[in-house]
Amino acid sequence: PTYPTYGYVVRRCDLDAFVADHAVGAGAALLQETEAVQPIDPPPGSPDGAIGGALLLDKASGTEHLVRARHVVVADGANSRFGRTLGTERDRAYPMGMAIRGYFESPLHDDPWIESSLDVRDRHGNAMPGYGWIFPVGNGTINVGIGLLSTFRDYKDINTSHMFEEFARTLPEHWQIDPARPIAPPTGGRLPMAGSVGPKAGPNWLVVGDAAGSVNPFNGEGIDYAYETGRLAAGLVAEAAARGDDAVLTRYPGMLEEEYGHRVGYMVRHQVEDMGRRDILADPDELSGLVSEAWLVIRDRASGWRPDGAMPWNWAERAIWHRVGEVIGHRVVELADEVLPDEAEPPAWEDDGEGFLLERLTPHDPRLPLLLETLHAVTTDRNYGVVVEFLEQKAYGDPSPAVTIGHRYRLEPANVRQIVRRAKVVLQERIAEDPALAVLRDFWWLAA
Repeated sequence: PTYPTYGYVVRRCDLDAFVADHAVGAGAALLQETEAVQPIDPPPGSPDGAIGGALLLDKASGTEHLVRARHVVVADGANSRFGRTLGTERDRAYPMGMAIRGYFESPLHDDPWIESSLDVRDRHGNAMPGYGWIFPVGNGTINVGIGLLSTFRDYKDINTSHMFEEFARTLPEHWQIDPARPIAPPTGGRLPMAGSVGPKAGPNWLVVGDAAGSVNPFNGEGIDYAYETGRLAAGLVAEAAARGDDAVLTRYPGMLEEEYGHRVGYMVRHQVEDMGRRDILADPDELSGLVSEAWLVIRDRASGWRPDGAMPWNWAERAIWHRVGEVIGHRVVELADEVLPDEAEPPAWEDDGEGFLLERLTPHDPRLPLLLETLHAVTTDRNYGVVVEFLEQKAYGDPSPAVTIGHRYRLEPANVRQIVRRAKVVLQERIAEDPALAVLRDFWWLAA
């Protein structure tokens, strides 16, 4: 598709009204304040798993009635009660998002810039998990929201309403909002992401949008994927009806994989397979981490991408292959040659009470004390341990250091990779700013 050079920001209620009106204009029958409660049995002789339509509840009158249908598209949102009755469930190996947003009056309602905050703090300056956003809407209000991932260790204890209130109270003064007076109560919920809900297709039904977990795991974006998956499903339903062949619907999962999965994931899986690392192919956590690294490569090079050029994942292919090779372990020998003395024997995994191996090797490399001191200054005690032990495990040739360190610190592998990645970025920034740290630029981990 060809996209314009501009974008629109509208309130969700307005967008929903535009879409509903368009559907009605095209011939759809719109039933408002009506919920599809459960599927109904199909006609005799239908294949196992097929449904015959839905039982609907009119919330205004409390009455129920049946709507029979040859095909059903399930699009009832992230909670998807209807989908769950068909057997859909979230793969808990994937992260889940939590988000909340509201609207405030602001004189900058028509400002041409959106604003994101990756360092979210409460009014007392304490760091909070997640990220925040501010979108001018153009109708006298701005959209303010905050979200986080389930990869945060204590996410189940997070009060998102409290996070929203604190974020609103710390917005820059130029937005001129009254943080205690949103125009309506904020709304939010939990979002399954990365296509983590399945199955996505049955004998005569398909699942789309949030109900299928069609949410971008990098930013929580889901509206466009709802429209896109809805369009794919509509095309298949139309084809199945025209041909009288419901087997057409079985193409849906493959189409989703083709549309969203292969672009970066296929590239990474192909490289890992070429390197003979089938152990990583069999480890969803490690493979997911490599795909995340590939997306970080694309993000880091995004400023040089031209809209009229190749797609970002093709344009950055060589850099992605290089990065994946590094992460898999091409630097292991380099670390061993550079840090470990020839006579050193790798210590047992159990803590011997003498501190980290890299700390005990400081006499063998004059850069190590400076590296460890700087690392300690920019991270917490726990994260310092995570990073140091991650590097040590790579030195031992551990093919899955994030998994190993995750078990030790009770962290998900994705959290370990995030900690190591952030520490590296912060150290590189500190080295660029402080000439006294220039000797660390060529250290294998920071130079990679």
